[in-house]
Amino acid sequence: MAALFFFPLIALVQFSLSGQINPSARQFVYSFALAEATINTSVLVAISIIVANAYALTLSLLHRFSNLSYKKVLFVLAVLPLAIPLYVYAFIFMGAFEYGAALPSLLRASSGLIINTQNIFFVGFIFGLALSPYCFLFYYSGLSRLNRNSLLAASSLGAKSCSMLRYIVLPHLKPHILSASVLVALEVICDFGAVSIFNLETYSIVVYGAWESFFSLEAAGLLSLAPIVLGLILFFLLESSRLREEKNTVSRMEKSTIELIKFNYPAQVLAWTFVGASFALSVGFPLLQLLLWTLETSIYTPMQSFLDYALNTLIIGTTVAVSVTVLSVVISYIDRNFMIRAKSLFPLLQLGYAIPGSIFAVACISSFSLLRIEHSGRLALFLLLFALAVRFFAANFQQVTKQFSSISKELDNATMSLGARPLDMFRFIHFPQIKRALLLGLVFVFLEVAKEIPITLILRPFGWNTFATKIYELTSEGEWERASLPALFLVLLGSLSLVVYLAILRNSERHENA
Repeated sequence: MAALFFFPLIALVQFSLSGQINPSARQFVYSFALAEATINTSVLVAISIIVANAYALTLSLLHRFSNLSYKKVLFVLAVLPLAIPLYVYAFIFMGAFEYGAALPSLLRASSGLIINTQNIFFVGFIFGLALSPYCFLFYYSGLSRLNRNSLLAASSLGAKSCSMLRYIVLPHLKPHILSASVLVALEVICDFGAVSIFNLETYSIVVYGAWESFFSLEAAGLLSLAPIVLGLILFFLLESSRLREEKNTVSRMEKSTIELIKFNYPAQVLAWTFVGASFALSVGFPLLQLLLWTLETSIYTPMQSFLDYALNTLIIGTTVAVSVTVLSVVISYIDRNFMIRAKSLFPLLQLGYAIPGSIFAVACISSFSLLRIEHSGRLALFLLLFALAVRFFAANFQQVTKQFSSISKELDNATMSLGARPLDMFRFIHFPQIKRALLLGLVFVFLEVAKEIPITLILRPFGWNTFATKIYELTSEGEWERASLPALFLVLLGSLSLVVYLAILRNSERHENA
């Protein structure tokens, strides 16, 4: 299985080292693409990490250690941006702040301020804002497992709140800060849709450009080597940090926490003003702009085309989500009952998440070329489904294996001693305990597949569009308003998945605290 997952990457590396690059493609790689992509990607990653961590850390400390009222509302507001795909953020802010739009014109007339939407600092701020919920969830998990006794002991010794935050809370969060930063870096490196809208040359864009402009697998492969190595390094950092966190996990912190940050009434108003303003910028404004554009252009959108995009999105999303879920359950179940000797290869099955979509799509085409198989028709659809399954296998597999490992082996032994068969044990013992993880993984994979642009764009059969690819086609032509209707549909899907996630999280917390 690991060899099957890795074969496309091996084929791509083989093409990159073949040396058969035409002169124009070679000049594109060495004279322009590689250096600019490295600089842009590095700067964008750094800005996004700083913005996402600063914003998420502020919200998580307010949520866990302040005396603010309505903390449940604060939690929901912090994770709501997850419902909006990153490239939807990009085209909303790009369209709303382009030179001729109403708001920039007003700012120029009143204060002379000019907003450059293609400035890398502006782009990094938008990326950080959109990716901050990932960091917040890492910090929420870390702070929920902080030992309350250490805070009580420090308080009894006369330590002040700022000292406890500095010497106890922040050191406890260091591994979570590292994990959050690595995840943000992976998301930025793998992004294709948002950077293409902002016209920023990163690794994903130059690899796609090498394929689209020169149809050169050799040039695309050569450009892919750096992001592949970087992605693998970041993935193993994230995996090692996750394993270390699981090993050091303690029971959840009690609901009654020490209020290290105490606000009087005016300070509470200021804090909620900050939260409200950030929510308005990250969710309120994008949704309002989407609704306005949708109302302006919905009557011009052919309903049959919209239904075709919806059907294609549902087909690939459901097929990949179900396939990945079934495969994850089968592998985890066989390992639990028969102790697979190759268990050390499990991380290799999850490496697809560390590879940018455009690179993995070109790698799949490379594998077909290496096998001398024509990429067309039903084979193109099969290759698309395979690439999406490999790309998002990790999202489901980790959920399932983690839930399986939490089930006591003594329970299995007791069940088998009563004469139960393995399938009966799975049906009546294992499945009821992993069904929440299965549902969460199923919804998450479906949403990620529905949002995926580069793999679907490169590998889809001719004339086959989803909402994501249609958004890319419209935004590449500057048609922000017409892209709003399919984008609104993706936001609704994201909101549904977020509702499922919050419901599962609440049920899990109730179960742990019972």
